[in-house]
Amino acid sequence: MKLEFMNLPQIRVKILKLVLLLASFVFLILCINFLKGPQENLTLLTCKEQEVNKPVIQEVDKPVVQEIDKPVLKDIDKPVLKEVDKLVFQDAKKSHVPSFCDFSDGRSDVCDMQGDVRIHGTSTSILFVRQKRSEGSQDDQIVRIRPYPRKFDTALLETIGDVRITPSTDPRYPYICRVNHTIPAVVFSLGGFLGNYYHDFSDILIPLFITSHQFKGEVQFLIMNMNPWWVGKYKEILSKLSNYDIIDLKIEHRIHCYPRIIVNLHSHKKINIDPSRAPNNESMVDFVKFLRTSYSLERNSTDISHRKPKLLIITRTFTRLLVNVKEIISMAEGLGFEVVAQDSSPEVADFARIVYSCDVMIGVYGAGLTNLVFLPDNAVFIQIAPLGKPSAREDFGVAAIDRKLNYIHYAINVNESTLLDTYARDDPVFTDPDSIHRQGYPVSFYTYLVKQNMKINITRFRPVLEQALELIRKQ
Repeated sequence: MKLEFMNLPQIRVKILKLVLLLASFVFLILCINFLKGPQENLTLLTCKEQEVNKPVIQEVDKPVVQEIDKPVLKDIDKPVLKEVDKLVFQDAKKSHVPSFCDFSDGRSDVCDMQGDVRIHGTSTSILFVRQKRSEGSQDDQIVRIRPYPRKFDTALLETIGDVRITPSTDPRYPYICRVNHTIPAVVFSLGGFLGNYYHDFSDILIPLFITSHQFKGEVQFLIMNMNPWWVGKYKEILSKLSNYDIIDLKIEHRIHCYPRIIVNLHSHKKINIDPSRAPNNESMVDFVKFLRTSYSLERNSTDISHRKPKLLIITRTFTRLLVNVKEIISMAEGLGFEVVAQDSSPEVADFARIVYSCDVMIGVYGAGLTNLVFLPDNAVFIQIAPLGKPSAREDFGVAAIDRKLNYIHYAINVNESTLLDTYARDDPVFTDPDSIHRQGYPVSFYTYLVKQNMKINITRFRPVLEQALELIRKQ
C-alpha cells in the first residue's frame, strides 16, 4: 500500500497557523493578568469590594483627599437610598417640618442648626448631630432645601441646587471633621436673578443683612453657585458682614464643622425689612446706616441751607425711556435745582456717592430705582410709574417710606405713553390692562415694560417738582 504525504509548502502553512494560534493565546493571558494587577492582588473579589478598592489604586497621587474623604461620601450616600420615603422638601406640610427648620414663610424656607453641624462642600451635604431624638417629632428626617429666598418662584428654584440635611444621634456617623470652626456659618446661593440690581438687593443683600448682621462679622459665608464677579461687585458690603474668607462649596472637598449653620436667608418683603421679625428689631433704617458705613458715606440727611438742592434723574438706556428728559432738566433748573442725569452704574461705590450727594431722585419704574437705599434721610424720591404696572408703588414706594424718605408717586396717563403711537386709544392695552396681564407675564412685560417709553407732560409734572422742593426746604 502506498502512503500519501503532504508536500512541504502545505506543512509550513499548518505549522505557521499553529504558532499564530499559540501566540494569540499567550497574549490573551498576559492581557488578563495585566488588567488584574500584580499577582498578589489576584484574589477573587466581589463587585462591591472591587468598587471600594479601586480609588486606592487610581488615586495614589491624591492619598489625603481621596483616601480620607471619598469613602466618607460613599457612606453618607447610603442613608439617602434607605430613607427616600422620609425626605422633606420645601413644599412640605407644616406637620412634616423638623423643629430646626421654618417652612412657614412665603418668601424663604430656612433651617437653623445649632450644636454639632458638619458640612461637605462638593456634595452640599450636612450632618446635624443631635444629642437625642425627640419622640413624635420629624427631626430624624432627611431635609432638602434650595438656599435662595424666592420660594414662590418654583420655576426659578428648579435652577438652584439643593442642600441635603441628615439629622443623626450617632456622632460616629461617617462625617469626619477636617476643619473645625468656632463661628457660625450661613449657606446661600448666588444663582437666580443675580446681576439685576434690584434682585441683588431684594433677593440677597437685604436678606443676608437680616440673617447675618446679628453676628457682628463673626460668621462665615458658604456659597453655592459662586459668582466671583458678583462677590467683587459687592465686596464692601460682604466684607462688613463677615470677617472671614468666603468658601465656594463647589470646590471644597473637606468636611467643615461648625457650632451653627443657617441654610438659606430670611426674607421679609420686596427690598424691605420687617423689624418685628428681624434679629434685634433691625429695620431698613439700620440697613441704610450699615450701607453708609460700608461705603464711607458721610452725611446723614439733606441740608440745602448753603447750596442749591441737587436733583438726580435716573436715566435708562434701552426701555422705559424718558423721551423728553431734556425738557424735564430745563424745567428743574428753572425751579432752582442743580440737575444730574445719569444711568445707574455697575460701579456700586461710585454711583452710591453720587446718589448720596443728591436731595431728590427721579426715575421710571425699574431696577435703577434700587438706588433709593443710598439717598440721605428725608430726601425726596419720585417714581414715574408706566401704564400697566400697578405694583410699582408696592415694589419701591413702600420701601422708600419705610426707610424715611419722602415718597411721591407719579402715574403717567395715556397721553404720556408712547404706546399711543402703536395702539388705538380704545385698545384693551389702555382700556382693559387686566386682559393683557391675563395673557401671561411675558405678554404684559413686553407690552408695558419693553415697548413703552414716556413723554412727560411738563405742565402736569411741574407741581410734582415744586412739591419736592418744598419738602426739601422744610428740612
